[in-house]
Amino acid sequence: MTTQALPPLNDGSHPFIVINLRIKKEQTDVRTEKTVIRLGTEVEYQSLSRAWDNENIQSFHIGEGYLIVTKANKSVVILSRAGDSHKQIFNLVQESLPDYHLIWKDG
Repeated sequence: MTTQALPPLNDGSHPFIVINLRIKKEQTDVRTEKTVIRLGTEVEYQSLSRAWDNENIQSFHIGEGYLIVTKANKSVVILSRAGDSHKQIFNLVQESLPDYHLIWKDG
């Protein structure tokens, strides 16, 4: 499974969604998985999902929350609900922002 990093972030609060994609390889029935984190909310997910459906890509909304970014301190607070996806969210953010100090909070 591959992942996609976050775009550059400014200071402040940013809503995010985490999505698992299953992408069909051409001329086969095989699908590859990719987990992406996108800035946005459920509304943006619905729009993205319709676009992916048109490209024969299955999408599954697996997590959401907020990122509170402080660039001066190089810190990010991750607000998301506890559950299976919060570890994956933490890892995705850490992969995207390796120089930042991360704190996860139930939120």
